[in-house]
Amino acid sequence: MPTIFRFKGWRVMIYTMDHLPPHVHVIGANGQVVFVLLKDNIELREMIGVKPKELAEIEKELLNQLPQLQSAWEQIHGN
Repeated sequence: MPTIFRFKGWRVMIYTMDHLPPHVHVIGANGQVVFVLLKDNIELREMIGVKPKELAEIEKELLNQLPQLQSAWEQIHGN
């Protein structure tokens, strides 16, 4: 499960052998979220133990990195 990048105590990961749709797992000390990678946006799929302020920071960072995340998914999964 490659870590794509880290920020503010969060690890953004794409698991190998994972399922569609393209998505990332963001894991921190007290919680985790899963976001689906859309063409020009992201969509929250799952959230456990993440505060609203943290969620907003994660969303902002993922949107800033969206092209790189999409590329990483394609490199790992080929689709």
